[in-house]
Amino acid sequence: MKKNKNNVENETIENKDENNTAENTASDNQAEQNNVDEKLSDEQKQINELKEKYDKEHELLLRTAAEYENFRKRSIAEKQSAYTLAKIEAVAALLPVADNLERALTAASDDSSDLKKGVEMTLQQLNDCFTAIGVEAIKAEPGDPFNPEYHNAVMHVENAEMEQNVIVQCFQKGYKLGDKIIRHSMVQVAN
Repeated sequence: MKKNKNNVENETIENKDENNTAENTASDNQAEQNNVDEKLSDEQKQINELKEKYDKEHELLLRTAAEYENFRKRSIAEKQSAYTLAKIEAVAALLPVADNLERALTAASDDSSDLKKGVEMTLQQLNDCFTAIGVEAIKAEPGDPFNPEYHNAVMHVENAEMEQNVIVQCFQKGYKLGDKIIRHSMVQVAN
């Protein structure tokens, strides 16, 4: 019986040792799991922080690219506008020369004069230069409808033969470059 009692005690001790070992293993496993969870949690935080940083940098890059594209387009438009304005100013400076050449042709009495032919050729060359850079004369012939966008009415006349708001006479030619008016045509309009 003593042997049985000792066996039972030994078995009880062994069971306790096994339970302690199992508890220690479970405790160690739990500690390791907690450690792994903490590491994963820390790594997840780092991943989230890096993702946020990436998103901010990416958004900044996109904004910078959009700002650059807008700047480029604005620069091109400003350059084109400055070029057009410079052409308009240059042509406006030459218009009195064209007017004087036209007056000289109108005043010339002799049709076969070499002087008249020279003035005609000079005026034609000037008009060819205007055409080459895109300058057009504004049409303002007698009988054409008056358009305040292109014509400047400096006189009004009562004329029963003409309709209302029709050009009777053109005193000075107008010119335009594309859709920009360089100088309005000065006209007389019938009321």
